[in-house]
Amino acid sequence: LDLCSLDIRPFSFLKNQAQLFEGDLLSLSCEDTMSTGWTLRRNTTEETRTQCGADWGLLKGSSCTISYVTPWETGVYWCEGVGGASSSSINLTVTGEIRLEVSPVLPVMEGHDVTLSCQSKTPPSSLTADFYRDDVIIGSQPTGHMTLQRVSRSDEGLYRCEIRGHGKSPSSWLSVTGQYLHKSFPQPRTELCGSPRSVVGEQRGTVRSFTLIITRFTILIRWDPVYK
Repeated sequence: LDLCSLDIRPFSFLKNQAQLFEGDLLSLSCEDTMSTGWTLRRNTTEETRTQCGADWGLLKGSSCTISYVTPWETGVYWCEGVGGASSSSINLTVTGEIRLEVSPVLPVMEGHDVTLSCQSKTPPSSLTADFYRDDVIIGSQPTGHMTLQRVSRSDEGLYRCEIRGHGKSPSSWLSVTGQYLHKSFPQPRTELCGSPRSVVGEQRGTVRSFTLIITRFTILIRWDPVYK
């Protein structure tokens, strides 16, 4: 395996999943230091194995951009190489109003705290959010944030949130793995592209956009939120 440099920040999405607001800018690229000729493809409810630059998106160099994502962009994205080789995939969900975010950086290890954040595209003055696991309410928070303390395998499940009077987020799967790590990783750091840490979020700037980077073994996703 070749090495790749990962800039890991304390912001992330669920492993192999990401939720976007309608209207976000989505930028995707396939990167592999060992070969060229990768093609970015997707499956949605309306299309199968369609190609960026030919069927959707604007292809420029190694990057593919969707300037305004809509719910039609919800689907599975992956990179495909010459001879049929392919990367792992990521599920992107485009939502209209409410989105669930999860931190810290994945994978979530047993014994770590996990923060659930319920975000509205147009924040109400009172952000009271209800949080659900497997469609059973687990708590309500007036701040829109909820912390799961010292998570274990029993905390795994489908999580979603709802802001009263504004709607609910799509569901996302939370997986818990391994044992508690007593030493935090340095940031940024270099690790094997084939590591299980396959989705990384990054906060920077003031323009809301996603950058999905799919290496030969790894999928990375970076996000720039808009603060009003």
